[in-house]
Amino acid sequence: MSLRLLGPGVRLLWLGLALAAPVVLAGPYSVGATQSVTHESNLLRVESGQVVPDSLSRSDTVVTTVVQGGIDQPIGRQRVFGNANLRRTRFDRNHVYDNSGYSVAAGADWATVEQVSGSIGLKLQRSLAQFSNDEAGILTHSNIERTRQAESALRWGLSARLSAEAGLTWRSVDFSAPEFASREFRQGSAYVGMRQSRSSAAWWSVGWRQSHGTYPKFRQPTAGSFEPDRFERQELELKATLRPTGATDLDARVGLGRTRYDSAVSRNVSGLFGAIDWTWRPSGRLRLRTHWSRDPSQDSYFLNTLFGRGTLSYDRMATTLQLRADLEASAKTGLYAAWGWTDRSLLRSVEVTSLVQSELRSRDRTFQSAIGWRWQATRSLQFGIDLTNEERRHATDLSRPYHSTSINAFGQLAVN
Repeated sequence: MSLRLLGPGVRLLWLGLALAAPVVLAGPYSVGATQSVTHESNLLRVESGQVVPDSLSRSDTVVTTVVQGGIDQPIGRQRVFGNANLRRTRFDRNHVYDNSGYSVAAGADWATVEQVSGSIGLKLQRSLAQFSNDEAGILTHSNIERTRQAESALRWGLSARLSAEAGLTWRSVDFSAPEFASREFRQGSAYVGMRQSRSSAAWWSVGWRQSHGTYPKFRQPTAGSFEPDRFERQELELKATLRPTGATDLDARVGLGRTRYDSAVSRNVSGLFGAIDWTWRPSGRLRLRTHWSRDPSQDSYFLNTLFGRGTLSYDRMATTLQLRADLEASAKTGLYAAWGWTDRSLLRSVEVTSLVQSELRSRDRTFQSAIGWRWQATRSLQFGIDLTNEERRHATDLSRPYHSTSINAFGQLAVN
């Protein structure tokens, strides 16, 4: 690790973490800071033996500094909340990828004196896109990814336990690198349904979801012009939440539907979609979590799984299974272990001639595993170490195999 990465700014931040730990803020506000150092053995996610450009390095050490703040304020029957963070990331060898980013989320829950309630929310994020050695190859410049999501929901109580629901959601993804222009997309969806609460520990809902979207730069027939690919998704959706005991939580979403595209029609898919999250606490110190999901690429990309968000690509369908165990070893020390597997069905249209196109189809599987340690030094100060392994074992025309390991150490201050 280059010592200049741990320069005066980083040392001052660590000193600030130690000195600020006793600080307590009054009211619904929170502030925090995180300093992390990560070493990646295969930062660029390239194949074994693959030559990388002379200006780049296969492995690297990355230093990330984050400052953050938030608010969560009830106002009568209403509630407003929000959080934001600013992030600066520096690479020891691959300076071309140095970047600044942010993440902002804000919203409100509201209710009237009658049986009408709802919520609104907005999320914005700017970050360096995940490294990929698939179709675009190794990028010798940074690729900044911007995501935006807005959503609203309305609920009207028809009785003590039965209510009607409606919701609107809009999403978009953009990239700064022209090599990723075809992956940018916009999607809007509307939902109507009925929800019944069986008790405070169980509810279910059924409804209809209609989505419309477009890849505005799906194909570039000539320089400076683009052809879009529009799609439509229809789905009958069933959701349920069960809290049968204080030790078990189950959230499930199952949908029967189909997705149809105007241009890349071979990406059309129909059948069962959904996700299941199950948490079990067999003892006061141990917690086990399971996540499973099966969705088209546009929706699976926005799912927050145990390993974070996925990579946006030309998935026809993505199926994910992830497991995690958290152990409270002592009052201040915690350990965890996690394992994950993702199966992707890939598809891409390619031009054979100016008038003829063909379809490339393939599948790949990616495996992830991680172990970590956490130490809560004080009520506000936490330190941790993570060891992560990631491997893709199948080479195809649309993706490449790789293996990467990383070690991450961090310190985090959070006061409220």
